Amino acid sequence: MNLVAERAGYVLNPDLAELEGGFVDRGDELCQVINPSQKELLASVGESGLIAYRKAAKSGTPVAVRLKGGTSFSVTPTALQPRARLRLPHPTLAATARGPLPVEIVSDDRADVQALQPQLQGDSDGSV
Repeated sequence: MNLVAERAGYVLNPDLAELEGGFVDRGDELCQVINPSQKELLASVGESGLIAYRKAAKSGTPVAVRLKGGTSFSVTPTALQPRARLRLPHPTLAATARGPLPVEIVSDDRADVQALQPQLQGDSDGSV
């Protein structure tokens, strides 16, 4: 079967290869097609990166971001939300999902995790 998107962009789905040979139901989301000029970067900032992040946000200077796999782009960070949280802003940030943040499992459901250290959250529009 050939899938065709309604618009130009990039396919976003880290597990797309896992769908091959499987079955899906009508209406299941298989992937997302994103417009590269309309990205948003969600950052989870630990205590060790707090001072550097705040300086970058205050100065309004774009900073370089490098993702797993080597993709790089620059963003202008915004002020952090004023509350630290153990709850992750997105499950893919957890080390159990191959993300960068160490977590602990908090229930019998292995997907129910929380960060080992409180994280502050900031976001920014990204420009490649």
